[in-house]
Amino acid sequence: MKRETAVLCGLLMGTGCEQLGPVAAKFVPPLEAVNEEWAAIQMECEPAIATPAPRGCVLGRIACGDQVEGHSGAGKRRWNDRFYTGAKCTPQHQDYELAPEVAYRLRLPANTEATVELISDCGDLDLFGIRWEDKSSCPSALHYDRIPECEMDTSPRGGRIRLSSVGKDITYLVGVDGKKGVSGNYRISVQCRAYR
Repeated sequence: MKRETAVLCGLLMGTGCEQLGPVAAKFVPPLEAVNEEWAAIQMECEPAIATPAPRGCVLGRIACGDQVEGHSGAGKRRWNDRFYTGAKCTPQHQDYELAPEVAYRLRLPANTEATVELISDCGDLDLFGIRWEDKSSCPSALHYDRIPECEMDTSPRGGRIRLSSVGKDITYLVGVDGKKGVSGNYRISVQCRAYR
């Protein structure tokens, strides 16, 4: 039956069944509300976007208004389930130790709220934001007491987090990590607004 269904999907949509939802959602947008994995594809998956290797745990800097693209496979396997749960990023265990992650340094001006959005149509990548002021080291399981905030969105194919600074400039490491060893192309955008 699986083979017949796959053939039918190919004949009807010119694609496999795993792509049927996103293709149909292009023409019938309410289908995305039925299953968020059916959202219309917004980026190409092949070829892999050329991405330099990070220095330490940081690939580069991003700022309000920026949009960056890359491939998470260029990163390192530094953070795992234990790290993300210990830093209170997420209670979920997703075998993050199997996938490389990439991170960017985001410096928010005082009294600013940033909405950081991830598009990851090419693999199940998760978006995180770790408040981290130390430029000379990378956070680890030894630093839980020095991580005052961590936000993570584990939605399929992307997600969104909100980061803020009140009274002074704040630095975050913003990046992506893959569930169960997955890597792929991604797009991160940062939109900001001033509180006052």
